[in-house]
Amino acid sequence: MKLLARLSPRESEVGRLLARGLSNKEIARELSISDNTVHVHRQHVMEKTGTGSAAELARLILRADPNGLD
Repeated sequence: MKLLARLSPRESEVGRLLARGLSNKEIARELSISDNTVHVHRQHVMEKTGTGSAAELARLILRADPNGLD
C-alpha cells in the first residue's frame, strides 16, 4: 500500500510494534532507542499514514498484508 511505502525502515518497525499494541516504552526497549525517539517516529507514522490510533494503523497494515503483524 502506498501509504506504508512512505515510511522509513525505522518508522515501519515502530509502526508494526505500535500496531501490535506495545507502548512507547516497550517499543523503545525492543529497539534500543529512547522513548522520545519512539514518540517522534510514532508521530511521523501517524502523519504519513493518516491514521489516528494504533488500531487504525493495525487495520491499514493488515489490509496491505494479512501477515503484516506477525
